Amino acid sequence: MKTTFMVLLLTGLLGGCAVQSTGSESGEGDAFALVANADKAYGQSDWKTAEQAYRVVIAKVPNDGYAYFRLGNTLAKQYHFDGAVKAYQDALLRDGKKTKIYNNLAMIHLLQAQSTLSAGLKTIPARDGNAAQVKHMLWQLKKITRVNLQEVKSPISRQ
Repeated sequence: MKTTFMVLLLTGLLGGCAVQSTGSESGEGDAFALVANADKAYGQSDWKTAEQAYRVVIAKVPNDGYAYFRLGNTLAKQYHFDGAVKAYQDALLRDGKKTKIYNNLAMIHLLQAQSTLSAGLKTIPARDGNAAQVKHMLWQLKKITRVNLQEVKSPISRQ
């Protein structure tokens, strides 16, 4: 089921974008090589390697919105939603016109809300009047995201 989650949600939602110039003329060749290395790991779904590689790109070229965007995607694919939110926000600071960033950031917030409601539902007594409201909100979020986060062991922590 975890694979289904990845295919339905993240592959479809976390679409790619073209590699953009990383800026610095003196280190431009190095930066392109770093991005190519990160993109290769990303294309192979090697999320940990891609994450590390995009972090190296960001350290070398801190204004590269593309690297922050792809870092957000790799973190989301590893269920590190808080880190993904931060990376997407950093990407928006550098490239606020890229609508895909807003889409992915919103989806992560929806998944965080779903996770919070699922955790809350476990603590609310069944006869509590709030249980029905929480169940309804959870049902609505599952319809929107098409994801059952109960299948994910630690939800918070293609392009």
